[in-house]
Amino acid sequence: MGTRGFYIYRYKGRYYVYYNHWDSYPEGLGSWIVSDIPTDPDQYKAWLNKMRATYAEFDKILEEQILRVSDADLKACADPHRNPDLDERQYRPPKRDVLINEKLEHLPSVLPDAYNDLFIEWVYTIDLDREVFSVDNGAHFHLDKIPRNDVWIKAVAMDASGLRTLDTEVAPKDCVAHPVLAALPGLSLLDAYQSLTTKPIRAKASLDLNSGTAHSYMIRLSLWRRFSNKYAQQLSVFLYGWEPQEFVFREFVYAVLCLASGDPDTVHYMSSESLQAVPGEGYRWFEGKNGKPVLLPVFMEGCHHPGIEPGISPIDAPLYWFGGVIICPTVQLNSDRHRNAAIAKAVAFGKESGRKWFDALLVSIEHVVLLRLLPGDVVEHTDAISLFSIPVHTSMYADHRPAAKHSSSRSSKSSRSSSGDSPGPNKPEQDPVDPIAEALQMISPGFVALIHLFDGAAYSQLKPLTGAKEGIFPTEIMHMILPYTDDETYRECAKASRGLRHFCQRNLRIFEDYTILSYKPQMKFAILNRKTDVVEHFHMCVTSQPYQREEKVTSWCPVIGANGRLGFLNDVEIYFTGLVVQPRHNRQVPHRMVDNTWQ
Repeated sequence: MGTRGFYIYRYKGRYYVYYNHWDSYPEGLGSWIVSDIPTDPDQYKAWLNKMRATYAEFDKILEEQILRVSDADLKACADPHRNPDLDERQYRPPKRDVLINEKLEHLPSVLPDAYNDLFIEWVYTIDLDREVFSVDNGAHFHLDKIPRNDVWIKAVAMDASGLRTLDTEVAPKDCVAHPVLAALPGLSLLDAYQSLTTKPIRAKASLDLNSGTAHSYMIRLSLWRRFSNKYAQQLSVFLYGWEPQEFVFREFVYAVLCLASGDPDTVHYMSSESLQAVPGEGYRWFEGKNGKPVLLPVFMEGCHHPGIEPGISPIDAPLYWFGGVIICPTVQLNSDRHRNAAIAKAVAFGKESGRKWFDALLVSIEHVVLLRLLPGDVVEHTDAISLFSIPVHTSMYADHRPAAKHSSSRSSKSSRSSSGDSPGPNKPEQDPVDPIAEALQMISPGFVALIHLFDGAAYSQLKPLTGAKEGIFPTEIMHMILPYTDDETYRECAKASRGLRHFCQRNLRIFEDYTILSYKPQMKFAILNRKTDVVEHFHMCVTSQPYQREEKVTSWCPVIGANGRLGFLNDVEIYFTGLVVQPRHNRQVPHRMVDNTWQ
């Protein structure tokens, strides 16, 4: 019987994952990997340079021949004469074959789906960037100081959570690596924070699910549940090894902003019938104007058109504005020093922008901090609020996760931790009681706080309704006109005034040809089919797509980003039981999405 595992090489932040079927335990595959690494310093340096040169060539091929998707590639995908049931080699050059051999598990990625589960028993990572050798993403050695004579095998142990760590009583201290990258903030920022007049506040911890916009909240909460479930385990492995300027960190932060704001300029949904997949590649495509295929990169995969930067996040912008809020990506907000330094940085950025008051958001991915500068230079801010629940960071120092004595098995269970969080006041009871909605809000107090933040910022930038008119028309006339507008006009009207935004939020257009009108407890939504002018009620699937043979559903896939830089969130779809969209043959694109840009 095979002992399955992965062995992984990391180069320039990208992970190359290889599958191994036999003898993946430390005495087998592990020993083979370690024996290939020289112990002599000069030989080690030569080996390291050779490995980096090899993967530099792979990285070049990956960028020039795989991630860079030309119009010709898309045209080949959309060739009407090809058979979609055939292998991709029938209509597209086998690009991955030019990269490396068939053992490559999937497209190299900055965020690999490669950790222990029921089928993968051992994972070994050689980090050529940081010179670290890791076992099961939790036991970390310096690459040039791995103990030999099987000492490293004896040092690999389990912590109290049943996760892999190092036994520091066995492993020599100079051999133990610490992948955590966060450096202490500079004294100048800490001094700047001390000069501020600060006032602690608590963020709102619940949403009004009896309001006319409850369906907007529930869509965002449901999507967040899927997003956080998909990435929580990867964050426990990799987050503390990232820095805010890295591609993967920037992309994660921007995705959080898009999902929390619910702004149709930065998040939209496409039906699965409108999207086409390319086997083995990191993108989707859909049929745009005049039948032209449009590229839709998968989130985090890095595919892009020539001349367009990969990803969706702002480039070379340590701080930036989003939805009227200053965004400050940072690290470890559960540390007072890091939080205070980030507050000082955000306040300085806002003042340099000429603002006398503003809202700002500090994001470390695991936590968020909300702050507001008031007239008189008073800064209100929350403590760190949990965004992702990460009970254990396996990249933490070995002495922070000591080996559990007499522990012999890996536990698949982990408890949720709220340490360092500020969830806000006790939540008022909703009427009627909706346990599913309550549970969704409890998953992430930080995400609920972000919904309030961005909704409030959006309204604060709009003029209030001062009479019975919206512009030159009476309000009731505008409400009669809006349902007949195209999506672009509808979206722009939502930015004209608070009254019109509220109408558009109540009549939510986020799906192709469908408007969500209301929400009722137990995940029941009233949805208008704008083609037939028929309103029906559908239940959203809370867990995953139903697989009952007699039941058909359409999955709605979130697309995030703006200004021609889009990302498709794979495996984060939402479903409404019984809502089935027929495939479009002539136009498979929302009204406002044309040629890879929002129109």
